[in-house]
Amino acid sequence: MVANCSVKSVDTKGMKFMCNSQSYGVSTGTSFNLGAAGTSFAGLKVGLTVTVTYQMSGSAVVAESVSAP
Repeated sequence: MVANCSVKSVDTKGMKFMCNSQSYGVSTGTSFNLGAAGTSFAGLKVGLTVTVTYQMSGSAVVAESVSAP
């Protein structure tokens, strides 16, 4: 599944981020391509517009890839 959204918050301790009204977890397998912001979870910043490819893992939503234009 794919969502286009704006990052609302980043939880570095919990390795999650909120995009619009959905919380996404990340794993060691999550890939990041954030342009000038970098290629890691640390590059996610509030206000950044991203495309998230994700899957459901039980009741959790886990990002497989996160990219920014």
